[in-house]
Amino acid sequence: MAQRCFATQLNRIGDELPTEYGKAGDLNKEIQRQLRLAEDIISFGLENKLGNPVAFVREKFKPKFELPNLKNETICIEQNKLKKNSC
Repeated sequence: MAQRCFATQLNRIGDELPTEYGKAGDLNKEIQRQLRLAEDIISFGLENKLGNPVAFVREKFKPKFELPNLKNETICIEQNKLKKNSC
């Protein structure tokens, strides 16, 4: 049954998904949103040279994570850089 519910060529949940699991379209949108979120977190880690991007995304990613929270990370990073330079 799992084969019928997933459109392999499209990498999407198919419309044949039983309704008890939710609407295929809604689930596909949520998967896409979470994928973009993970990509944005990785990009942030790379742009700010935060070391291992995989470890960074594992630490930060949560399905309900708010992307603007990464701005707080930037502030902390800048403050840490200033502290290191003043020593």
